[in-house]
Amino acid sequence: MSHASKVSKACASMRVVALGGGKKLVSALTLALSLAVLAPELASASPSAAIIYPGECPSPPGSAAVKCVQWVLDEYANHPMPQDGCFGPLTEAGVRDLQLFFGLKYIDGIVGPETGDALYLIMFNNTDFGDFLNWMTNCYPIVPTYKQF
Repeated sequence: MSHASKVSKACASMRVVALGGGKKLVSALTLALSLAVLAPELASASPSAAIIYPGECPSPPGSAAVKCVQWVLDEYANHPMPQDGCFGPLTEAGVRDLQLFFGLKYIDGIVGPETGDALYLIMFNNTDFGDFLNWMTNCYPIVPTYKQF
């Protein structure tokens, strides 16, 4: 059984047991469990991920890291755009808006570790467990952040 399957199964049973405990308690327990199960796979992932620059558009299917950024901007940051893996003007504008919103030091449209941390915070605070697990499994290893789990 994969790590993701173990986490999903354990979290489903935790949600049933913690019915009266409130959403925050369940979320905290779910996050702790998921990070404990996924920690071996994520231990040194994101801090070594390459910075993502505007203009990146590898031949189809595009950049997986750029698709992750576009997914967060499109689905959770109210910045509609295609999730095509090409870091074009819409993606750059979305990244700049995100950097402004979070008050980051550099408003440059580049996804470096500080911007990656902001993307992580959006996923941590505004998504359901399935999307957060998807982020941690598929996006965290390839989007630069300062965070290390």
